[in-house]
Amino acid sequence: TEELTPKTTEGEGTGLTVTSEGISDVAGNVAAGITSDPFKVDLTDPKIAVTLTGTEGDNGWYKEEDVDVTLDAVDDTAGMPDPAVQYSIDGGELITYQDLFTLSDGIHTLHYETTNEAGRTAEGTQEIKVDTIPPVISQGQIDGDEGDNNWYTSAVTVHFIATDDS
Repeated sequence: TEELTPKTTEGEGTGLTVTSEGISDVAGNVAAGITSDPFKVDLTDPKIAVTLTGTEGDNGWYKEEDVDVTLDAVDDTAGMPDPAVQYSIDGGELITYQDLFTLSDGIHTLHYETTNEAGRTAEGTQEIKVDTIPPVISQGQIDGDEGDNNWYTSAVTVHFIATDDS
């Protein structure tokens, strides 16, 4: 009995094989190399793409409208089906992604993860800030010397107040 040199696969996908070297005995009898049974190899983690659809504002905020979120997991390994994605919003329970969903006003934490058939994983977390309500300006105090019949007898200073719910 003699152990032959081990052979290592190259690449990834389904139906991969390796072939042993051939050998001969002391009498000159020859055994040709044999091909292994096929097997599957996955060396690459899946990827998750997050697409946000909305009006981008300043400082990383989305403005004027709610934000639609699309999650898409892909696996580039030949023969590997694209895996399902699970996600949670603001620390809630994991939900299996089915279709786009919408985020309303607030600062949200989106966590997403996937595991492919081979057990390889991908995950990520993204903060999404949404403010669909513009600030409101209202008139405040009026300063000046009041005269008769709603007239002022001096220059008038008007104070304004801005409020923003975000």
